[in-house]
Amino acid sequence: MELLIIGYSNLFKNRILPILDELDFIDSISIAKYSKQDWDDVYKNINKPVKLYEDYQTALQQFNGNIAYISTTNHSHYEWAKRTLLRGINTIIDKPATIRLEETQELIEIAKEKNILLSESVVYLYHPQIKVLNNSTFASFI
Repeated sequence: MELLIIGYSNLFKNRILPILDELDFIDSISIAKYSKQDWDDVYKNINKPVKLYEDYQTALQQFNGNIAYISTTNHSHYEWAKRTLLRGINTIIDKPATIRLEETQELIEIAKEKNILLSESVVYLYHPQIKVLNNSTFASFI
């Protein structure tokens, strides 16, 4: 399976990308960065084939896979999720999926009409502070 990442965020680089590299069913990863953003070397640390795009629009136009992960700024989640869903691409969005209830409702309707996945990703379980909390004395009171 080919996966498209729209947004080369710190959350994606530090939390999501290392996990994706371990998943056998993902064959390749396409990553689109914000047009004014510079590339760093983080993506070079994974073992899967990677295709880089200089902007979101080009990536979405050229992508032939069936799943996208939106990791842009919160206020643009809706725009890029809507674009991927309208193309019939299963879509996962960083938390919060949208800023307004109406936007979420519209995305849900598009996903239903297209019979595709729409999901919100919550990665706090893997945040380093959760491990600290679980190992603390406070955890024994919970």
